[in-house]
Amino acid sequence: MRRFQGRVAALVVTLCATSATAAAEDCELFSKVFQASRSGFSELQGAYDSDLDEYTATLFLPGATRCYINGAVDSDYACEWRYAANEKADVEAAMAEVVASVRACVPENALKSVQEIPETHEGWSDKVRVTLKDRRTILVYYQFHKNKRKPERSTYALRMRMQGKY
Repeated sequence: MRRFQGRVAALVVTLCATSATAAAEDCELFSKVFQASRSGFSELQGAYDSDLDEYTATLFLPGATRCYINGAVDSDYACEWRYAANEKADVEAAMAEVVASVRACVPENALKSVQEIPETHEGWSDKVRVTLKDRRTILVYYQFHKNKRKPERSTYALRMRMQGKY
């Protein structure tokens, strides 16, 4: 029995260390995006798509299916995670995780406020806005994309957007 308890304890320590390592790696990536925001994310710009007026980002946050930099003057960096239409609970849990990660990775001395903003558009979640002391903001929200022709292909898109250049 003691041998089994020792293995379980070792497994728990390993899982916690792996989780802490993953969180540190996530914060390291987020920190790179955070630093790039000061220059409008120019160092993270990959290929330009003129149809969408955006650049593919060269740095993706963990698990994101798409990250891009808006090509407009007031550039922003955004990442998107996709979920099937029947995964609303998963997208809500993921949204909570993204918000928690943002809060954990933003230096405490840079954080001004975190607030929930009610959304009135059908199919959109309430937004969570993280405001930094230098006025940059990070928005986290999801949107339901209904496929009218093939409802089974409807999806949720979870998004995190960070404004740059303040």
